[in-house]
Amino acid sequence: MVKVETKGVDLPKSMKRAMARQAKAERERRTEVIAAEGEYQAAERLSQAAGVIAHEPGTLTLRTLQTLAEVATETTQTLVLPIPTRCSTRCRSVPRTRTSGRSGSRRS
Repeated sequence: MVKVETKGVDLPKSMKRAMARQAKAERERRTEVIAAEGEYQAAERLSQAAGVIAHEPGTLTLRTLQTLAEVATETTQTLVLPIPTRCSTRCRSVPRTRTSGRSGSRRS
């Protein structure tokens, strides 16, 4: 036997449905794999960025300012600024000075 040829094969509807389900499941699996790969790459880049920020603290301030500049171009009415706790702690530890004329007591 040298050659076998098949012509006009009709598959039952149940077989066609099973093949369609299998193809759909394979497409969904590929979609999930692609999404997971994208998340992994994003996590890697964030990890690299964290390393840069750890070595150069000024980069965090620059990134914050860049974000503010981007937000400022939008038509938002409320802007919430995150202030690191170390900054607010420093502000509380600065002694307040009273200016003359503003205190309640006057010297005559």
